[in-house]
Amino acid sequence: MSDGQGRDSTWTDEYRDVIDFFYWEPQHLGRIKNPLSKVTSAEAAWSRVAGLEVATNHILNFYFAMVPLDTINGDESWAPSDDYRLVGSQELEDTQRSFGGFTQADILLRGVAHDCAIELKTKSKTTVAQVRRYATMQALTFPGKPLSLVLLTPYAHVSEAFQETPPDWGAVRAALASTPPSASVAALVSPAAYEQVLARLDLRLLTYGHLYTSVEAAMLAEVSPVGRRVHQGVLSWLRARELA
Repeated sequence: MSDGQGRDSTWTDEYRDVIDFFYWEPQHLGRIKNPLSKVTSAEAAWSRVAGLEVATNHILNFYFAMVPLDTINGDESWAPSDDYRLVGSQELEDTQRSFGGFTQADILLRGVAHDCAIELKTKSKTTVAQVRRYATMQALTFPGKPLSLVLLTPYAHVSEAFQETPPDWGAVRAALASTPPSASVAALVSPAAYEQVLARLDLRLLTYGHLYTSVEAAMLAEVSPVGRRVHQGVLSWLRARELA
């Protein structure tokens, strides 16, 4: 579908329409406009929201709700092959509340024999503590299943992706092993379950360039026009954000 000016619109363009609507009519959210806000137009609101990390998180959650992970995981670079399903936001929130709001995955995919969590960073860097939270989450929910934790980031090396600048994943593992869970975590999860998750934790780092290449390959292999448009939306989003 063309927008009338020669450019094909994508489903990710509709995300902007949602933001525009609630900018003009915040009363539907039980809110009112802040007359002191520096955001004084729908264009400014969109510019601000589109640059947030959470916006890309939303788009990729929409994508994986429509596209199974294995569609872009032919080389198993994301996780071991499995029949993964996206855990929706409401289920994630319910799980989070059930163990005291400890942490919530950016993207969580449950498989039959494996699980895959994606920690998404567009500009900021992660921490060893954040990796520990994912391990704790798995220990609280499915300690018997291996977890692949994918750090999706603009950075190509582990040392660049962490605030602590560890030289490699081995250093991250050493930091996890040397620091026991906090007292609040220990009250929720048994040491045996936590250690079981750590022993099988599969740590991976992938860039947005890799995501773009994977989605592009899936689009080129897709025979359905609808399927191609689903992939095209993500590619368009990543280009517009200058992530790939």
